[in-house]
Amino acid sequence: MCDRGRTRDRPPPPGHSSADRSPFFHPSKSSSKKSAVEAVTTPGGSRKVIRKESPEKKDAEPEAKSGVLGTTANNISVIVGAGIVGMPYALRESGFLAGMFMLIGVAILTEKSLRLMVDTGKYLNVPSYETLMEACFGYAGFVFISVNMFITSYGGCMSYLIIIKDTIPPLFGVENDNVPMRSAILTVSSFLIILPLSMQRDMANLAKTSAISVFNDIVVVCLVAFFAPVREGVEAAGGWMHILTHDTWEPSTIFVGLGVVSFAFVCQDSAFLIAGSLERPTRERWASVTGLSLLTCGVLAILCGLSGYLAFQSDTEGNILNNFVQPETQGAASAARALLGITMFFVYPLSSYVCRHVIIVLLFRGRTAHEGDDHSVLARRDRRIFTTVLVYLIALIPALLVDDLGVVLGLAGAVGGSCIAYIGPGVTYLAAHGAEFLEAVEEVWDSLAGGGYGGLGSSVPMMWKHPRQILVRSNCQQAHDTQGKPQPREGEAPAESVPLTLSRIEPMEQDQETSASGSEFGISICSICSLLRRALLVATWYILLMPLWCSIAAVGGRRVRLYEE
Repeated sequence: MCDRGRTRDRPPPPGHSSADRSPFFHPSKSSSKKSAVEAVTTPGGSRKVIRKESPEKKDAEPEAKSGVLGTTANNISVIVGAGIVGMPYALRESGFLAGMFMLIGVAILTEKSLRLMVDTGKYLNVPSYETLMEACFGYAGFVFISVNMFITSYGGCMSYLIIIKDTIPPLFGVENDNVPMRSAILTVSSFLIILPLSMQRDMANLAKTSAISVFNDIVVVCLVAFFAPVREGVEAAGGWMHILTHDTWEPSTIFVGLGVVSFAFVCQDSAFLIAGSLERPTRERWASVTGLSLLTCGVLAILCGLSGYLAFQSDTEGNILNNFVQPETQGAASAARALLGITMFFVYPLSSYVCRHVIIVLLFRGRTAHEGDDHSVLARRDRRIFTTVLVYLIALIPALLVDDLGVVLGLAGAVGGSCIAYIGPGVTYLAAHGAEFLEAVEEVWDSLAGGGYGGLGSSVPMMWKHPRQILVRSNCQQAHDTQGKPQPREGEAPAESVPLTLSRIEPMEQDQETSASGSEFGISICSICSLLRRALLVATWYILLMPLWCSIAAVGGRRVRLYEE
């Protein structure tokens, strides 16, 4: 026993700490050695034992935080990114009016979903988007949203590098057909600037660079709006009325435009990371962050999209700056490219953080990694270097080979952005409040069915088939069944109810023929109304996709109850 105890307390070899001995993808093993104590003599001559602070605790860095403005700047940088120069391309692919409605609608939905996600996370007491999906839909939901978060952020990293390849080399006089020199400039500049910035431990450390990138984005949009030949483009297209009446929407490519817009506004993948970097993260302060950031991004996107599309229309490129080839706009285009390139240097680390976060939650083991506590997991420098360099390399290599920014924006937005921006927030909220939703559906459907739902329980609306118990006889039929029948006396069983059909009506006396024919006419009208009512209820049930929503609420509600237990 003594030998084993001495072996357990034996210090590690020189130059090796306990963190070095722990596996790379697993949490560090807790040391069983007790905290060091030291006996000291006070000025009065008495002896006192004090506990010395452990080196690990002493060297631990507190997590950096930022205020409302700094957090708003980070959120704007995540949202705007590379998508701002793709807004005119989105209008070209979806159509002018459809694209404008799409821009405004996506901005409003994004702001709502950001607040909804964080509120739902607070409600279930989970620290990240992926653990929120896990609480609602198990490990499958955890993996589903993590993979889509990686797809979206990886597409962002790749698109930022493509923009750097398009904007920085022309500033040095490099032609577009000089592919080796463009690739060399991208590799060297990203290695010297992007990689060190991406090595930061916390997102709040980039608040100042995010403020610079927001300023650059505003200047770029102003340059596009001011120097774009909007008047010439509108006149060449036949005037405003021709554009409004003939260029409304493009059904064959509208989903490409939706993918670009979704990618431009998607930021749900980093919502919990950004909210966690906010000082005193109350609901009101987070609402201020989302409102300010989405209002700014919406105005910038509409201004850039309108001016760029109206100027070039069917010739609009995936990167609107590539359309500025006229000699009189070369100066403004060069300034915009320089500012946009600087912005991409500062925006890339934000998406890289999300990719790094997904790698941690999927590959690393332990509760800290699973819950997405990047600050603690990345305390080891080797882990931070490995994950950052891995993301950098897998984004850099394709960016050197791909030139079409619109394709990257469309694919990343249509696949990953749609899932994390539109599907995830809604289904998690529905699952977290599943019981309340099913009760509300039962109450509403009971009132619509004329009380025919009666006490069937919340298990009925979750069925994929329309609940047949709703299709009961209406009140007018029930009233006719009981009309003229003696009511059962106290203690007697009620008479067996007989389905109402015209063939079951008994013959009437001759002096009652008039009243009988009137009764038959009333019964027919009531039956037709009842059938129409039943058909309308069934059609409404499926048109509103109620089986799908009720199934999500039921499955998610059960998962949430298991998670809370």
